[in-house]
Amino acid sequence: MLKLPDGTVIAQQRAILRLISKQAGLYPVDPLAAAKVDELMDAAEDLQTKVNAAGQGLEQAEKEAKRKEACESGVVFDLVKKMDEYIAKNGSGGCSVGDKISCADLMIFTTSCGVISGMFDGVPATTFDQFKSVQAVRKAVANHPAVKAYHDTISDINPIGGGSMKVKIGCHRTSAGRDLRPGKLVGRVGSCSQHSDDVRGRCDTKMA
Repeated sequence: MLKLPDGTVIAQQRAILRLISKQAGLYPVDPLAAAKVDELMDAAEDLQTKVNAAGQGLEQAEKEAKRKEACESGVVFDLVKKMDEYIAKNGSGGCSVGDKISCADLMIFTTSCGVISGMFDGVPATTFDQFKSVQAVRKAVANHPAVKAYHDTISDINPIGGGSMKVKIGCHRTSAGRDLRPGKLVGRVGSCSQHSDDVRGRCDTKMA
């Protein structure tokens, strides 16, 4: 819920996102460009849904295997490939639509980081590595001065209880060397594909 100074209350996260994006200059004025931004945001939302649905209801090992398969050659792979091709056709310079950063870029960044953050068991940390256009967007957002400044202000968080830790930009690694999934202490620690200067993009994550 978003409450405005005049008391107006706005519900639904996408409505809030679009309202704030328009105010911040992150949503295109041109109707066609706006529709393209909407397409990518809907695709990003579908991406998380498909990842979550893969292997659902199966035993742990089977679920992880199904998610890995979905990301490497199945429905998740296919969707990311389509997003990558769409960005290559409609965007430039690390922007998914046109040549200016938009709320679609921010959503692609946050959703992709969430997908490989360790929250979804079985998802390879390298899921997005081969998709150059998607990775260009991720790198551009991660290195945007405003985003970097925001991440520098993030305080210690305690997502699963028992000790505080600082985590930034969807990285698997924490100051305590722990995976954020309940019951996982080591898991995929250190496997974050964002920590490189190649096409995968820089993470610039700072551990406390």
